[in-house]
Amino acid sequence: MRGALLKAGCALALAVGLAGCGNMFGSDDKPKLPGTRLSVLDLQAEISPDPSFKDTPLELPALKDVADWPTPAGSLTHDNGNIALSGTFKKAWSSSIGSGSSSELRLLTAPVVADGVVYAIDSSSEVSATDLATGKRKWKVSIRPREERDVGLGGGVGYGAGRLATTGGFAEVLLLDPANGGLIWKKALPAPARAAPVIAGDMVLVLTVDNQLSAFALADGAPLWTHTGVSETTGLIGSTVPAVSDDGIIIVPYTSGDIYALRQENGAVLWQDSLAALRRTTALGSIADIRGAPVIDGDRVYAVSYSGRMLALDLRRGGRLWEQEIGGINTPVPVGASVVVLDGEQRLISLSREDGRVRWITQLDPWEDMKKKEDPIIWRGPVLAGGRLITVGDNGELIQIDPATGETLSKEDVGDGTSVAPVVAGKTLLLLDNDGDLQALR
Repeated sequence: MRGALLKAGCALALAVGLAGCGNMFGSDDKPKLPGTRLSVLDLQAEISPDPSFKDTPLELPALKDVADWPTPAGSLTHDNGNIALSGTFKKAWSSSIGSGSSSELRLLTAPVVADGVVYAIDSSSEVSATDLATGKRKWKVSIRPREERDVGLGGGVGYGAGRLATTGGFAEVLLLDPANGGLIWKKALPAPARAAPVIAGDMVLVLTVDNQLSAFALADGAPLWTHTGVSETTGLIGSTVPAVSDDGIIIVPYTSGDIYALRQENGAVLWQDSLAALRRTTALGSIADIRGAPVIDGDRVYAVSYSGRMLALDLRRGGRLWEQEIGGINTPVPVGASVVVLDGEQRLISLSREDGRVRWITQLDPWEDMKKKEDPIIWRGPVLAGGRLITVGDNGELIQIDPATGETLSKEDVGDGTSVAPVVAGKTLLLLDNDGDLQALR
C-alpha cells in the first residue's frame, strides 16, 4: 500500500489546504495526467561536490550500543551517533500495530523504543506496545476521545522517565503507564497535535498545529508555559518534534519556517531565525514548513525546511555558521566532520560540518520506472548505523550507503514500503510499513 505522496504532479505536496492536488492518498488506478512532470522543489541552487574533498578520508564516530529510541527522531538532541548494527539483515519478526495508511488515514510517525519495548501509534489513534525481542504484543489502547467520531490525523508517542506520552491528532495530550497503557493524566491542548510529544526531564513538550509549544509537568500534567509562533494556514501533513540539549535549550521548528531556541525552564526565547526559501519559483515554494526534526550536534544546530533552505546555527547565540539552498522533509544526520541530509530531489547530500561545503551527492532513484518517469519514490532517513547510512523507500527498498564516499553498498527488498524513517535500537533495525506492520531486522 504505497503512499501516493507525489501523485498527479503534487510531488511532495503533503500540504494541508492546497488546492489542485486532488486525492493525495487515492488509488494508483487513476489515469495519469498528460504533460511533463516538473519537480515542485526546483527552487534550490545547483550544488556540486567541492573538488578539495576528493580522496579526503572521513573519520566516522565510534560505534555505540543504543538501547532506547525515546522520540521519533531518536535521542532528545536527535544526534544519534554511529549506532551498533550488523551489516547484513534477516527478519527477526513482523507484527501489526493496527491500522495502516489508506485513502483517508495516514501513518505519519515513527515508533519509539524503551526498555526492550517498541511503542507506536497507528492511523486509528491506537497506541500499542510490542516486545522488541519477540514481536509479541504486550498491550494496545485507543486514545480517541469518546465524543470524537472522526479519526485524528497524526500524533505520536514519546518516552522518558518511565512514562509514555502520546497525542492522537486531537486537542489533548495523555500520559500513559508504559507497563499496561493505563491512563495517568490527560490534558487539553489549544489545538490538535500532529506531532509526537517529547518527555524532557520533568516536563512534557507538545507542539500543536497552530504553532504553539506547550510544556506540562510530567508528574501531574500541570501547565507550565506556552510559546506561540506565527500561525500558518498551509503546511505539510504531520509535524515534527523539537530537540532538547543536555543543558536545557529547546529548539522548536514551526510550519512558518521559523525556528526558535527556548529556555526549557520557562520558555523564554534565546534566539530566532527563519528557514523560509531564498527563492520561491513555484507555488509550493512558499511552504516553509520544517518537517525534518532539528538536530543539536554539540554546539550547533542543523535544520532544513521544505521550501529550500538549510542552516547551521550556533546553539546558544543563534548566529548563522553557514547555509545552503537545500530543501527537504527529512532529519539531517551528523557524521563526524560532515552532516548528511536527504533532500526533496531524493538526493543524499554530505556537507562539511565546518562550513557547509558539499563533500558528495548521491542521487537515489526518484521513480520506479526511471525510463518513463512514472511511480515516484519517496525515501526516508537516513540513519547512521554500523558505519553505514541506511535509507528506506515507499517502494519497499532499503539502501545502504558509504558515508565517506556516497557509494551504494547494497540494495535489498524489505517488503511493503514505508513512509516513516527507520529506527535502530537494541541492535535491531525497525521498519513501520504503510500497512501498519512493524518489521524487525537483525
